[in-house]
Amino acid sequence: MGSCCEKSAKFAIDTDTIPEVDVSGGSHNNMTSRQIFKAMGLKDTPAGSDLHYYPKGGWQKLMAHENIWHILFIVEGQGEYQVGEETYKVKKNSLVYVPPGAMHAVKNTGDGTLTLLFVAGKTQ
Repeated sequence: MGSCCEKSAKFAIDTDTIPEVDVSGGSHNNMTSRQIFKAMGLKDTPAGSDLHYYPKGGWQKLMAHENIWHILFIVEGQGEYQVGEETYKVKKNSLVYVPPGAMHAVKNTGDGTLTLLFVAGKTQ
């Protein structure tokens, strides 16, 4: 069985050391991200993790990924997260699960930044 990681992979990291990347445009409006697995040197894994930051007014349009599930933990802020036909009000310490193939979207409805810990994985 192949290894998921380079010899230089880190298995613990201070996320404050990861630079924020502007990923606005396309499916996201006014969003930055810290790409955790990439910064840790974890490659070819069936999962990934990022911190997503949506400032006031930021959003992600309605979209779906056929073979990928998501778990999102709200670190701070408040917003709305749509999964399928349901829209949920989320705030600090909320958890959202998005099954593979489900339409989903997020919108910051608060005055501060909506920060999400994003974890995703591929289905078999």
